Amino acid sequence: MVRFAFLAALVSVPFLTLASGSDSKKGASIYEERHGPYRYFCNNLGCNWLADMLVRESMTHDTNTNPCQDWDKYVCDRFSKTHVETYVIRENTRQVNQSSVMNDYQSQRRLVQHAIDSVGHWGALILRPGEKGERDIFNRIHAFQEDCLTFEQADIKGFKPFEVLAGIILKAFHKYDAGSSTNIDKPINTVDHDMIRNATFSIGKYGVWAFAKFAPHQSVFNSSKMVISIKPWLSPGLPYKEGYYDRNVARTYRDVIKLVLDIMAPSRLTHDGWEKIANNIVDLEREIIELAPSQTDWNSFRHWSRITGKQLDEMIPELSLATVIKSQPIKGMKPPMHDLEIMGPEFWRKLSELLKKQPRKTVRAYFLWQGWLQFRINRPNKADEKYRGLLKNILGVPPFGNHRVRCRQRVLDNFPDMIGASYVRMLYKQRWKFISEDIVNNIKSQYIRMFEETTWLSEEARDLLIDKALKMTTMIGYQEQGPDLMIWDEITKYYKDFKFTGRRTYVKQGLVTQGSYEQAPARHVEDIINLKAYHAKKSWEALSKPPSAYKWSISPWDQHVVYSHQLNKLMSPAAIIPYSEAFPSYVNYAYYGTMIAQQMLHAFDDVGITMSPNGTHDEWMPEADLVKFNNRTRCFYEKYDGMKVNTGDKKFEPPLKVSARLVLNNIIGDTQGTEVAYRAWKSRNESFSEPALRGLGHLTNDQIFFVVRSFFHCTKQRDETWNFQVYVGPDAPPTIRSGQPLKDLRSWNEAFQCKPPKKMCNLYGAKWPISKKKALWHSAHRDGSLPAAPDPRFSTEAIERDKLEYHKKIGEMRRKRERADKKHRVDTKPKVEKDEGQSKGESKTGPRTL
Repeated sequence: MVRFAFLAALVSVPFLTLASGSDSKKGASIYEERHGPYRYFCNNLGCNWLADMLVRESMTHDTNTNPCQDWDKYVCDRFSKTHVETYVIRENTRQVNQSSVMNDYQSQRRLVQHAIDSVGHWGALILRPGEKGERDIFNRIHAFQEDCLTFEQADIKGFKPFEVLAGIILKAFHKYDAGSSTNIDKPINTVDHDMIRNATFSIGKYGVWAFAKFAPHQSVFNSSKMVISIKPWLSPGLPYKEGYYDRNVARTYRDVIKLVLDIMAPSRLTHDGWEKIANNIVDLEREIIELAPSQTDWNSFRHWSRITGKQLDEMIPELSLATVIKSQPIKGMKPPMHDLEIMGPEFWRKLSELLKKQPRKTVRAYFLWQGWLQFRINRPNKADEKYRGLLKNILGVPPFGNHRVRCRQRVLDNFPDMIGASYVRMLYKQRWKFISEDIVNNIKSQYIRMFEETTWLSEEARDLLIDKALKMTTMIGYQEQGPDLMIWDEITKYYKDFKFTGRRTYVKQGLVTQGSYEQAPARHVEDIINLKAYHAKKSWEALSKPPSAYKWSISPWDQHVVYSHQLNKLMSPAAIIPYSEAFPSYVNYAYYGTMIAQQMLHAFDDVGITMSPNGTHDEWMPEADLVKFNNRTRCFYEKYDGMKVNTGDKKFEPPLKVSARLVLNNIIGDTQGTEVAYRAWKSRNESFSEPALRGLGHLTNDQIFFVVRSFFHCTKQRDETWNFQVYVGPDAPPTIRSGQPLKDLRSWNEAFQCKPPKKMCNLYGAKWPISKKKALWHSAHRDGSLPAAPDPRFSTEAIERDKLEYHKKIGEMRRKRERADKKHRVDTKPKVEKDEGQSKGESKTGPRTL
């Protein structure tokens, strides 16, 4: 049950007797408790926990706080001061809020690790008997993780795993070696193009990039076709470009590059001056970022163009990308060089001019630096320690985690479908999918109604938007085709051609027998390199097939809902699940519903409006409607651009301000998404009144909806996280998201009878006048004296029944595993071999290792 997926983490939270309501005096505050209808309250563990968190640990106790004027304080005032252990910012945590707590418990910290651990010698036997080859794959993945843990912890003097990739790069630039006649201080020219091409091809085989990234991709202009796309490669060395302009950050970053080059460059290179080269690399990265499309343009499809291989090489001859792409090993076909798609054609022309000015030694060093950054197979050394320290100063938390976290991530990166299948089978229940689908379909229908009410749309544009909404499909829980995560044959087929070398692990008669390590660290590095090459090769095979309409871009354990413009699909992974039916429906719609509605809005934002229902970039909307659309989005831009961020007790100089171009689409999504989720809840809640939460009896259910919605944005976070949110986006800081979008909603203003702002921004929907009816503030029985709801969905008996069902299923699963283990012990019993020198009836068996 959903409630046990997250309430198990909450059992230790003490439930307090809520304070009695005060006898409000006449005109005391907006908190004045007014008489209203007598209501039931939700009386179960989950509702009581949520009410306790809201009343005791989050909402303000200052009765003079007016929610219309200071909503963030009204809902989140005490959250930043709470000492509940669940909401403590730990050493490796950048921020904590209710969503992160639920997701961390359900996904990363325990269940994903459990899923990885289950891919052991018995994992395949629980899920289905399987063939020997399938069990072999499971066993080798398990051995891969153990090899990783050994590799990460081993203290091996003189072992340098990065030399593997460095050797590949330096071999491509062999003409730059000491003793050659090439002057590496000179700028590159046509003679150097072959070496840059060879280096690009060599590292591209392992999914490592420099200057450009190219791979098969669904066509932006023809959704039924796969093409090769070329995008700028922006160095991942610093989290955001403002770091290049911070003197202290840039200096430390340069020192890291200098140490890396000193480690990776062989002694046969006689030139010195690593510091100057490191400075050149920092400048080169900064200039490339400045030339690249902005983040807003990067996320849109407006800057893509069709191009041929010949035109590509004419545009940027220094990289010889057409030759590199043509040389890719694609089984059964040649790369279609006549139909490439490139992002930002103007960028490549400017990059060509920039590269012509770069010294040869800088270009070679840039390849080495990018290889070190992207491989991340680093042993403890000065460069690694300094780089970790730099990122910790920028992000506020130690990057990459400890050895267990790194190994877990390495397994997730290399075997996502295997771990995803194990994760889904352990965690996900089909009934959760039905609850999610009901909410999603209800929200979609409200978007259609909203388009019907939008007066500024022409009839043609309205029909087009409704058609796109009707054609939008949702994928909930996990991937069901290509491969289906519930069918092991489809999953294991992907890995059958890969050969592990790290540990001498073999399968003998169905039982795992592990030999001794044979140069384990070096072999583990070889496995990582080979896996990178294997995944890169597999990705090129997609070019010979039509685009998959069912391929997920996220994994089941990911903690965010995603909308794909090119598929016109919404993906809600297994880690994002609604609350149980034991909660009033306004809780589900305020939490899960707003999350779905916010992502669904991306189908109709300034990117979605340029993408047809088939996922192609074309002029499918009338020009006049696009002009009106831009005028309405400009309202949001002008309202949020430069808005000061409330950072609580932490004061920044100068004060942090929102950049509207980074957060515009998500701000519109927060605004419209909340309104649509509210309407979806009201559409199913018109016929009956649901119970209240304890301690919130003085609020209507409409008001509680908005309180719960904003509670999931109440956040404690590090100082460095504020900078990251302002500089990177795409979400606004939580103090902005919790309340600012609500001020543009008719529903919120009516619920709390707030005076609406002079200029309200509204993208879709009719412009309704705010109702002048007096807000209902029900009589507050804060001591919990309201009677319990008679509805069995909200009773403690329902939870007890689910507990029994849960433990019954666990017992069945344990017994099934024991039967499978017993069966395989019998089936794999060593055969008796007779010795010629033995008498009849005597047998001889060899030793058996488990």
